[in-house]
Amino acid sequence: MKQTVGLAFVVFIFFTLTSAGQSAEFSGSSIKTGLALGGFSGKVEEGVGFMMSLGYQKSYREGRLRLNPDIIAGSFRPVGLHQRDQYYRLTSLGLNVSSDVIKGRSISLFIGTGVSLNYLRGILGAGGPDDKSYYGGRQPSDYLYKLYYAGNLALGFRFDQKERRVAYQFLPFTGYFGNKNFNLGFARFDVDIKLNSKSQGTSSSSQKK
Repeated sequence: MKQTVGLAFVVFIFFTLTSAGQSAEFSGSSIKTGLALGGFSGKVEEGVGFMMSLGYQKSYREGRLRLNPDIIAGSFRPVGLHQRDQYYRLTSLGLNVSSDVIKGRSISLFIGTGVSLNYLRGILGAGGPDDKSYYGGRQPSDYLYKLYYAGNLALGFRFDQKERRVAYQFLPFTGYFGNKNFNLGFARFDVDIKLNSKSQGTSSSSQKK
């Protein structure tokens, strides 16, 4: 997991440095990547962990409204929580929409919502001498395979200069609420890598000829 997080930061830095001085005509579409830290809880499972996201984003109404299908993957463990040992992974397929509430020249405050399908798999209880029930007896390991559906709400800040290829978003809190006591909350940092418009690509090709 640490290697994955490190790789994501390298990608963020690479695109930021290589696009810092670029100015181009963009299509309103972008590739969205993100890193998050948060906590998850279900009926018996509970943990804290890092998550990564990757998705596609399409902007409307001069960039004020954005549609974003994405996939989120994360690993969790009970850090600082008084629960049985548990290690599991969560994969989430979602469709999200966000809209600017207050918009300035290059910064905006936005709200978002969406729906997701979430698949959890992992192990509850290591089954060793340190894995004890609340009554002091040992318990065998339980393997988890669960499917949840959920809706989400988000509030965040977007930093976007029209002439720059990269835009940033910081979401202090995003909450997912679903069936079977599914609750997921996290703080998240996103990087949007804007895609060139078709006219820009055509213009570049004509110049080469």
